[in-house]
Amino acid sequence: MNTFLTSSTILTLVISCGQITGEKLTEDVPATNKKDERPFAEGQKQEKIETGEKSKNKTNKKEKPRLTEPRSIGGVKALETADGVYRLEGTAENSGLSKHSYTIETLVEKGRSLTFDFFSSRSGEGGYKVSLTRKSPTGIEVKMSLNGISHTVDAEGYGPSDILGLVLDLHNDHTDIHVLLWKKDGPFEDHEECSFDGGCLYNSADYAFDIWLGVGQGTGKFWGVRGDVDQIIKLRGPEEARSDV
Repeated sequence: MNTFLTSSTILTLVISCGQITGEKLTEDVPATNKKDERPFAEGQKQEKIETGEKSKNKTNKKEKPRLTEPRSIGGVKALETADGVYRLEGTAENSGLSKHSYTIETLVEKGRSLTFDFFSSRSGEGGYKVSLTRKSPTGIEVKMSLNGISHTVDAEGYGPSDILGLVLDLHNDHTDIHVLLWKKDGPFEDHEECSFDGGCLYNSADYAFDIWLGVGQGTGKFWGVRGDVDQIIKLRGPEEARSDV
């Protein structure tokens, strides 16, 4: 089921960091050196039987990858944890069993990807994902997903040079996460049916039984982004949630 969103600019309130350095996971173990000192049998070709040093320096363990130096993405410090995957500064309260607001302002250019992770693990897994994709010269697909369940909203009226601004409330302290999506400048309504009467861009409660039933929660307290992050103009989060529902 698609919901059409229109606006000149949208924002998504959505959302740490702690630089981690890898460490050497090897240790030196004394090698053994034994020679077979038994006499050779008569007529047998004498061969040097020697074990030689066997280094124990090698290990099957892989070194943890070192994170790069922090960089700024949309005004927020970020660490690259894998190629094109960034963990953003700031963590959710109560180990993620809490509610917060996040803000996104970004361009969405044709052929380029951008996905945000919220309430995820340190590496960006197990969280609520919001993927932005340009589908037409003036249309942007906003795909939201968690734990194998997803729903798509189409935002219309945004050309290639227009900034998409979204404000996102994520209530991960519910049995099933509750999501509210608003335009950059509101209105910031949170009542049921606001997805359809213009009070909000999206309210997951309006699809609680046909889409999001049993979706569960995000499994962590971190937030991040992956993809073509140079499109991002501004980010904020995690901040106090706008809605109490």
